[in-house]
Amino acid sequence: MANPVQFSSTNPTPQSLKVNNFYIGTVGNYGPSSTTNFYASYEAGSGQYSVITNDSITPFYISVYNENQLLTYLKGLGYTVGETNKLGRALSTASLQDDICVVNKDVEPIYTGTSTDKLAFYLDGGFTPCYASGSDAVIVQGASQFTGTLSGTSSPEGNLQRYSAGNGGSISFNSSNRDKITTNLTNNSIFQSPFTMEFWVYVDGAQSNGTLFYKAPSNGQDNSLEISIGASGRINITVGADTRTSTAALTQDAWNLLSIQLTSNTNAVRVNNGTVDAATRTAIGSALTNITSTAAVLMGSEGTTNNFNGKIAIFSLYEGTLSQAPQLQNWNALKSRFGLS
Repeated sequence: MANPVQFSSTNPTPQSLKVNNFYIGTVGNYGPSSTTNFYASYEAGSGQYSVITNDSITPFYISVYNENQLLTYLKGLGYTVGETNKLGRALSTASLQDDICVVNKDVEPIYTGTSTDKLAFYLDGGFTPCYASGSDAVIVQGASQFTGTLSGTSSPEGNLQRYSAGNGGSISFNSSNRDKITTNLTNNSIFQSPFTMEFWVYVDGAQSNGTLFYKAPSNGQDNSLEISIGASGRINITVGADTRTSTAALTQDAWNLLSIQLTSNTNAVRVNNGTVDAATRTAIGSALTNITSTAAVLMGSEGTTNNFNGKIAIFSLYEGTLSQAPQLQNWNALKSRFGLS
């Protein structure tokens, strides 16, 4: 059954995934439409796309196109297509618009949060509102949307080597190519209160310090935030002046769900819904309020060093700390996609 969807300029209830001015329901009761304004969408088949529009010409209209039809339609709207990989570029342009939403598949029944643990960031490498093969644009959807650009020291036509179609789609990072996502996220407010990050990652071989998420120090201060994979798959977490290494470890050459909860002075790491590995940050200047860097967030690299080698399929960030129940919901919603049980 296709995801229910609503168009709204403000956050509706029940909770849902925000994609610009569209809200996509994942699990729960979203009816009746006369009360909730959520409507059933159409599930896109193989090679198809559901297009939801809400503009002055077609107020809340849902249709389905194949690739050729969709490209013609998006070109007719004046969207950027370029000379190569035209559909991917057009999809990326559409993903930044408030009056159209183009999806290639349903969103799994993930937890979308409440007012106290809002889903602020959501990136799915196989979901076209976030990333489309053939484009170098990444759009991290959610309540606090930000954008990024894929790059590396070599850039094959259209960045096609950075899209992996297996396991529902993911973004590939080749450490020798220094692949990374450079974002426009510089604001720190979301990191200065408790928050929860989740990464579905494939770890390709041993990592010496494979960076997943990096907000570099600035102004000569210890004011950074970094999540990286170190020796034996353990997780290095840097907050301000403090770096802690988890006991919990990711499995090499496999998919993993990495969950990290950060509070004012604690780290809690969980791998594949396993036991929580908790640690207290003790260094002076290691409270979340010390994350004051003006640097933009990078994913997959520290810029030219400590490059991640593998794939990121899904990245999400929730404001607040998730209880065990929503963490379990996300695990159950996605584990079969990655061949886990």
